[in-house]
Amino acid sequence: MSKIYTWKIVLAGLLGIAIGLDWTIGNFKANHQYFMAPVGKWQGPVVLLLGLVALTIGVRILRAR
Repeated sequence: MSKIYTWKIVLAGLLGIAIGLDWTIGNFKANHQYFMAPVGKWQGPVVLLLGLVALTIGVRILRAR
């Protein structure tokens, strides 16, 4: 894989973590949904988990070089 694509995976992971945290916090504080309102109860934690997975994969690829 190209190094640019690996950095895109890392950035996608960070973005997923940020959106997942925002949606998860938005579920607890219904008046302060900063980015978007989540559709379901588990959407925020699932996006957060997927962001962590993408970040982990990207960092492991970068460390393997």
